[in-house]
Amino acid sequence: MLWPLKQNKPAKLPTHGKKLAESRRLDRIGPYIRTFTLRPVLYTIIPAIIIDESQYAKGADSVLLKAIKSLQYNTAFLLSGTPVHNKWTDLYGQMSILPGCPFQDFDHFSETFCGVDSQGMLMQIPDNEKQQLLIGLLSGMVIKRPKAIVGLPEFQHTQGEVPLTDETYKDVITLIRTLTRKVVKSILKPKGKEMQTAEPDEAVDDDEETVEIPLVAAHLLVVNEELNMAGNVDAAVPSNIDDNADPDMDSQTVTKHTKAGLKEDPDEAWTKFLSNAEDDKIFTPRIQATIDLLVRLRQSYPEEKIVITAESLKILDVVYEAITRKQKSSNGSAGLFDIEIAVYNGRISSIDIRA
Repeated sequence: MLWPLKQNKPAKLPTHGKKLAESRRLDRIGPYIRTFTLRPVLYTIIPAIIIDESQYAKGADSVLLKAIKSLQYNTAFLLSGTPVHNKWTDLYGQMSILPGCPFQDFDHFSETFCGVDSQGMLMQIPDNEKQQLLIGLLSGMVIKRPKAIVGLPEFQHTQGEVPLTDETYKDVITLIRTLTRKVVKSILKPKGKEMQTAEPDEAVDDDEETVEIPLVAAHLLVVNEELNMAGNVDAAVPSNIDDNADPDMDSQTVTKHTKAGLKEDPDEAWTKFLSNAEDDKIFTPRIQATIDLLVRLRQSYPEEKIVITAESLKILDVVYEAITRKQKSSNGSAGLFDIEIAVYNGRISSIDIRA
């Protein structure tokens, strides 16, 4: 939902403003907060409003629900795939948005559909008779859209096989063993100087730690970098980080302190490594299979947008590098790779860059 707002000069935050948010969050913002003035359009009567993901307005006392109900509108349409988000009482908040809601407040809603037990106490769930009444009310309010009407094509699942040759298999085993030893060595290493002893002969050789093993698959590219970082976790994270820190508010602060403990920014080192990597390290069988699938999708749906997702951001970095190199090799000529790439991940901190 977009709120047309007009920004004024910073003003002193009034005392009652702490009711709008947790005081802990306001303390992080500081003693000043920007105030906004409603534009005249919000004082007019709106013919109809459409609330997408209406289940988020479930709370009877939530700020979102109060903001919606403060508008003046004649008709409301609520769109939701999960109207009963957590419990059946979540329906009241959404019902109260509709003009002509038959309930005065949440207590009236609960008393209407909850029976009374033998001790005269209000039950937590509707009894059979009241449940049928609730179902009948919902049937009159809800308009369902059968899947057959949507007309979307059936979901297709393509599995690309990336066989490992005997030589490739040996490289994989060697790399995994080397990285496993490095991580175990870091975990078992004594912390204090007085506890440090001579390293056993079975320890990982320095030459083995620094050797560049040929990378044969994209996931090995990621595993190599991730496990190397795993050995530096204790040294990277400082002990003075607040345990009660809000991850939403302090993600950039924690990231800054974490990177400060490292010799080199891991994101910058990873990006530099990708840009300097040879084509045979980028266009591995797994990445090549992804590129081939992308080509087939572009041929079948040239006007559609394509979204590529993965559990690891670094896999997406490799795919992005591969597509970029394909674009450069085409010399700007129109073709399958004449596309604009938009990247969405947690590393993009600036709103301007993200746009």
